[in-house]
Amino acid sequence: MLNHIYDRNLTAPETDADLLGEIMLFDQNPYFVDGSANNYSMNDTGYIYIPSGCTNGTTVCKLHVVFHGCSQYRFGKVICKLNCEVLKLLHKYDFILQWSHR
Repeated sequence: MLNHIYDRNLTAPETDADLLGEIMLFDQNPYFVDGSANNYSMNDTGYIYIPSGCTNGTTVCKLHVVFHGCSQYRFGKVICKLNCEVLKLLHKYDFILQWSHR
C-alpha cells in the first residue's frame, strides 16, 4: 500500500538490526465533535507507531493515517497486520503510522 500511495520503488532494508520504534496508544475521543469515539463506532483508543528516527526533532517524518475495516478491532490484530516488512518500510522511510481503531 505504501508503494502505491507514495512511491512505487520503496524497498525494505536488508536487515532489521536497527529497527527501533515505539508503538503508543492515544485517546481518540478528542477528535470527535461530541467527544465520544464510541458514538461513531470507534474505540476510545488508537495506536501510533513512531520510528526512532522521528523522535530526535531533526528528521522530517511523514504521517500515514490508516482507517481500517470492522474485522481489525483489537490491538493484537493490528500488530498482525503490521508485519515485519511494513515496520521495516516505516522505519527506513521515516513514516509515522497513526492507526485509528474501531
